[in-house]
Amino acid sequence: MKLTPANIFWLFCILSCSGKEKPEATRSMDPNKEVVCFVYHRFGDDRFPSTNISLQDFEAHLAYLKENEYQVLSFSDAIAYLHSDAPVKKTAVITIDDGYKSFYNHALPLLTRFNIPATLFINTETVGGNDYMDWDELREAARNNIEIGNHTHSHPYFLNEPESTRYDFFKKELETSQALIKQHLDITCQTFAYPYGELDEKMKTLVQHIGFKSAAPQNSGII
Repeated sequence: MKLTPANIFWLFCILSCSGKEKPEATRSMDPNKEVVCFVYHRFGDDRFPSTNISLQDFEAHLAYLKENEYQVLSFSDAIAYLHSDAPVKKTAVITIDDGYKSFYNHALPLLTRFNIPATLFINTETVGGNDYMDWDELREAARNNIEIGNHTHSHPYFLNEPESTRYDFFKKELETSQALIKQHLDITCQTFAYPYGELDEKMKTLVQHIGFKSAAPQNSGII
C-alpha cells in the first residue's frame, strides 16, 4: 500500500468513548484489539496538495484493505467492536473531514465500488458552499454506507478562544450543528471530530454531556 506524505494526517487516532448511557461502553476493552484510523480530506484535487490524495493512491488503499481481509468499520461501529466480545480482527476505519465536493465526486464512487463504509465529519456552516457538499449530496452519501459525524458548525480553533468564553461557544457550536444535521438529514450524530484535533478536558466533558458516543482528537503529524 502506498501512503504518501501529503495525504494522511492521522495514521492512528485515539477513539475516546463517552460512555453516557451506552451499554457497550460499560464493558472493558480487550487489550488485544486495536483500530487503525485513516483520515482524508480531499480527493483528486491538486489545488491543495497538503490535504489531497490522488484517486490512484486512494483506490490502492481500498484495494489493499480488501485484499488483506481487513474489517473496515464506521467510526461508531469501531467503538462498538472495541467494547464487544467479537473476535480480534485486523480492523480499520476510514474517516473524511469537512465534506468537500471532491469526496462526493471522486471518493464516494470508489467506496461504493469496494463496498467499504466510512465516516464523514461535516461542518454545517459550509454545507452547500462552493467547494462543499450540499444537503442532498449528504443525504445520498448517508444512503450509501457513509456515517455522518459532527465536526462543529464553523470549525474554529477553540483553544485560541479565552477560557471565559470558550465553553459556551463550544457548546453553542455543537448544539447548532447537531440541530442542523437533524433538521436536514434526520440524523442525530453519534460521533464527533474535534476541529484541528485539539481539545481540553472541559471540552471533552461537554461532548460527553451532549451525548456523543465517541470522539476523535488527533496525534498531529504526517507520514
